[in-house]
Amino acid sequence: CMEEPAADAPSPDLFNLICNAVIQVALYVPFLVIYITLPRRGLPRVPLHKTLLLIIGGLMLMYLPAQLLDSAGFTQFLVEKTGCPEQQDVVETLQNGPVDVKVMMLIMAVIIAPITEECCFRGFVYNILKQKSSPVAAALASAALFSSVHASLAQCVQLFIFGLVQCYMYEKTRSLRIPIILHILFNAISSVFLLTM
Repeated sequence: CMEEPAADAPSPDLFNLICNAVIQVALYVPFLVIYITLPRRGLPRVPLHKTLLLIIGGLMLMYLPAQLLDSAGFTQFLVEKTGCPEQQDVVETLQNGPVDVKVMMLIMAVIIAPITEECCFRGFVYNILKQKSSPVAAALASAALFSSVHASLAQCVQLFIFGLVQCYMYEKTRSLRIPIILHILFNAISSVFLLTM
């Protein structure tokens, strides 16, 4: 569990966030290159109506379990038992930081993270694990890895479900387009909710 920051800890400044964004992109570029160079099966494009249904269904599969877990008190139970903060540091900064920092964090959350993380966890990790095992085992392992890198024990189950849904969407379409769109929408909706709380 990550330590909760001190109450008077300064929020990250714009320069640090830009540096973090550049580093994140640089770290994920190899996964993007590998994904782009993977051989394709030449599957037909998913029709627009099916794309919309997958996106709506995917959002429901991501949000409903999270709401059920919160309503059942599971998240609060994890917080109390582990002592981990309920919210990640980025959430606190997004709600209370200066405007320029909020804008940069929104760019990172809504643009950079969805593209880089999907290329890494669905485009690369899932595909590599699937070659060594079954699609189900690969989805479980990549979702667990995706959940763990976010370092939020209180949200680990929700993030694990998120990872599973994304693997399903990738497997269903054999493209990162829908997982990236879903990730963008999920982060955008969550960010708007946090900013208006």
